Amino acid sequence: MTADRLDHSHMVSLFGTEQPVPERKVLSAGPLEATWEAGALRNIRYGGIEILRGIAFLSRDESWGNNPVEIANVHVTQERARFHLSCDLALRDGLQRLAGTVDIEGSSNGSVTFSVSATAVTDFATNRTGFTILHPLKHVVGQPVDVTHTDGTQTRQTFPERISPGQPIFDMRSLTYDLGSGLRVAIQMEGAKFEMEDHRNWMDASYKTYAGSLLDPWPYVIAQGERVTQSVRVAVSGNPAANAVSSNRPDVMVTLGDRAGVLPDLGTAMPTGPLADFSQFVGQLKHAKPAYLVVRIDGRQFDLDRQAAELKKVAGTADIPLHLEMILSATNSADQEFEELATALGRNDIIPAAVVVTHAHDMMSFQPGDPRPSGPSYSEMATAARRAFPDIPIGGGMVAFFTELNRLPVPHGVFDFVTHAVCPAVHAPDDQSVMENLEAAKWIFASAKAMIGSTPYHLGPSWISSRVNPYGAAVSPNPTDERICLAESDPRQRGIFGASWALGLVVAAAEAGLDAVALASLTGPQGLTFGPGDQKPPKYPSAEATPAFHVLRGLATHKSRHSIATTISDPEAIAGMGIETPAGPELWLANLTAEERDVHIDPWHGSAELHLLDHARYSDALRLDYLDSPGRKVDDASSLRLAPYATARLSPAVG
Repeated sequence: MTADRLDHSHMVSLFGTEQPVPERKVLSAGPLEATWEAGALRNIRYGGIEILRGIAFLSRDESWGNNPVEIANVHVTQERARFHLSCDLALRDGLQRLAGTVDIEGSSNGSVTFSVSATAVTDFATNRTGFTILHPLKHVVGQPVDVTHTDGTQTRQTFPERISPGQPIFDMRSLTYDLGSGLRVAIQMEGAKFEMEDHRNWMDASYKTYAGSLLDPWPYVIAQGERVTQSVRVAVSGNPAANAVSSNRPDVMVTLGDRAGVLPDLGTAMPTGPLADFSQFVGQLKHAKPAYLVVRIDGRQFDLDRQAAELKKVAGTADIPLHLEMILSATNSADQEFEELATALGRNDIIPAAVVVTHAHDMMSFQPGDPRPSGPSYSEMATAARRAFPDIPIGGGMVAFFTELNRLPVPHGVFDFVTHAVCPAVHAPDDQSVMENLEAAKWIFASAKAMIGSTPYHLGPSWISSRVNPYGAAVSPNPTDERICLAESDPRQRGIFGASWALGLVVAAAEAGLDAVALASLTGPQGLTFGPGDQKPPKYPSAEATPAFHVLRGLATHKSRHSIATTISDPEAIAGMGIETPAGPELWLANLTAEERDVHIDPWHGSAELHLLDHARYSDALRLDYLDSPGRKVDDASSLRLAPYATARLSPAVG
């Protein structure tokens, strides 16, 4: 049963909510295939090879939020050698409205044309309105690209391998590049000038070509009655792979190799707001046994004694190392602010195991080269922090995302470790994008390591929702419990989906050699467990923990152990990691797709104990002690079928 044909029970178990997923329609013409969903073309393939991740006509409001897209009167003509789709489109921002029509044509010769003609019904203020084209990473990273600019000049450039902090290509009219698979793609854009940004900065698994330019003033106004007409034409040449488009999904092969690196330490965080009675969470913490706990003291709030007293509740109850994020107000010298922080903490007998330093201005986003407000530099903060907290490791970088670190790189030798966070739903909150965006993690980690060299690398608290929003005043509240960008909370964190995503992130971090990974938060809006006031999955009022809690708990028990080199034939579909244990290898696998997948493991000799996080075991997975219960005995563990978004732990059989 795929995710677009689920009953309410399945919806809750997979996604933690009964909110339906958008309807999808596959369009095909010979070897050309694309999926129509919510007004966009997705996963455009030719001969089974993805040539574009998506094309959509989108609008951003004056705070860079996505304006809702309304689609009506969809008409589809499907023939063997062509497809055609037309519909009405409307974009709204409060009382502002832009309305028009969409026309899409695809041909078996590999051409796709997507056109929009729209008129402003009212004055329409926007930061950007127009086409967005997403280029996939596979077969594209590092490829040269021939660019025709709006004045007709041509240049040869490259899709960057190391993530570019700014736009790698400006002022485009067309792009032509090879996919490294016998195909060549040409994209012609009309109706606006276009430029490209490296979407991997924000954990999007794509490069993004978009209408307009960040070099021009924004917001701007599309005047009432003004018409916006744009089109994108894609042409593919070359011979597609012999195994052209097929609905068959091959089995996934998982091969276990030799000993690999030491697993990263697995931690979690406490909510950034005032704590309730912390004693009610001690049971959850004792079950989780994370390697460390990230807590925060915020110098912008000027109530340091109250915050320190709150942290004392944690330090006095939890026998777990505290990694303390310190945010300076940047209104005084770094020395003065750290002295005040150290005094408040000292009065409450708090000795952190590590300190992460940043300041208020670095919690915000800036374009490359833009002037920044005055504030202490990395070096000034590190020096002042070491004076205030001698003999304690001092970390720096960003509490926010890799984007901000990439735009303000850390000098070598300044910090004892470097950190940043990630969020997979900065630009697109749908299920497929959130899972696909795990592909970007390896590029983020590689680019950060190229920046920081051998300095230890910690991933800050990261989850589907976000603790921070560098692009606005705050993260988005989510009172209706929907899938939205940069949300304070996300319903999928309560479902099987969340466990699969969490394992995928840890696998990417382990393969990249990170030293520590903080997952989500113990409780609160990003919580892995449920407190008395937390929102629980519909129809499960007694839920104690999310399925993802067991990923943290199960992996945290292996602190300082080695992973086993794990090769997967389709890593976009299955994430996996082998771990050395005294009893033999342990294997974790996650299905990152909405379809059942058959997995074959080589070698795995003998029986195993299997714990599954899937729809059938959802109610069990909501218990804190799920991993303490006996797993299912599997006599032959070399083959396994994983339900949609399921996570599996195969452990050596005992007895």
